[in-house]
Amino acid sequence: MHPLVFKLPKKEVMKSSELGKEVIRKELPLIPKSPGVYRMLNHKGDILYVGKAKNLKSRVSSYFAKSGLSLKTQALVKRIQAMEVTLTSSETEALILEQNLIKRLKPPFNILLRDDKSYPYLYIASDKDFPSLSVKRVRTKGKIGRYYGPFPSSGSVKESLGLLEKIFKVRQCQESFYKNRSRPCLQYQIKRCKAPCVDLVSKEEYAQDRSGWYYPNEEEIPLKEYVTKLYGTSHKDDFKLGS
Repeated sequence: MHPLVFKLPKKEVMKSSELGKEVIRKELPLIPKSPGVYRMLNHKGDILYVGKAKNLKSRVSSYFAKSGLSLKTQALVKRIQAMEVTLTSSETEALILEQNLIKRLKPPFNILLRDDKSYPYLYIASDKDFPSLSVKRVRTKGKIGRYYGPFPSSGSVKESLGLLEKIFKVRQCQESFYKNRSRPCLQYQIKRCKAPCVDLVSKEEYAQDRSGWYYPNEEEIPLKEYVTKLYGTSHKDDFKLGS
């Protein structure tokens, strides 16, 4: 599903910030309760801020609360004279679109309002024999490995982490814990890790497990084989990656 751009009706430009807020407030009923991305514009049509929301109506309404807004947000609201909305099929799609727009447009208030806002990624190193799978909030330059994401919330990344752990049994422990083990931990006991810390899996087998991961534009069959092994042959035809 392609994003649907939804532009609010153009109004006469207001010089007063209070009148500008009133214009947007009157247009709020036109905004759907859908996931998507919104762009705040000034009187010249320049984009001031790009944001995403699971519920656009609820999120945009919060900018016009009578109290509780930070000074930076108040400064943004005073400059808003128009708005554009793009509807997406999911919150994840909205997140990706938001990040792409911010990188391309560089809205001034996204820099001012970003604070500590960041989205989680899954990361696995490619320069180790037995790399761990971990959650990262920042993509560090120079790190050798793959990042997967971003994910819209900590809950979604944990859900994905649990699924990958169950299927591929990739370790998640930190290096200090991994290097000082003398016997398998609980993750091995519940069949969520192959205990490379005590040499219960070879480098070749561990690498083969990781090769079953699906990468865009690469072969999908290995991951299907793992899911079939995990859930049984009856699920083989039901599992369609990316559907």
